[in-house]
Amino acid sequence: MKTRFLFSASLRLRHPSMGAAEIVSIFGREPKVAQSAHEPRMTRTGKVLPGRYECTYVVFPLDIDGYDFPDEFLSAHLADAGSAEQLAIRRAVGAGCSVQYFFGISCPGNSGFELSASLIEAVQKSSVSLSFDIYGHE
Repeated sequence: MKTRFLFSASLRLRHPSMGAAEIVSIFGREPKVAQSAHEPRMTRTGKVLPGRYECTYVVFPLDIDGYDFPDEFLSAHLADAGSAEQLAIRRAVGAGCSVQYFFGISCPGNSGFELSASLIEAVQKSSVSLSFDIYGHE
């Protein structure tokens, strides 16, 4: 029997030169992180750091309410190719962005979830990549 995972999900985009504001406008939502290429690096509190950002990086947190496992969440998000999120992803990919679903996962003991062949096909068709940061706990 599966035990509910503790997980978070975000959509992470990178582009070599497009400004973060342009990516944000494609998605029409508030990002958690928005850093534009070639701008000065800064801490979260606004302190300037040495150097400049190499590429634009934008992170949108995603609502996981109602999902017990990452594969259920991902299947639901990829199921409607005409959803606002999927249309925005296609626009961003078309503009040259690298788009990634990122999952931070804490799972109980020896647990797991399956990425079915149909889910893998849906991921491939969406042109997004997947990233999993997995931590086990007892």
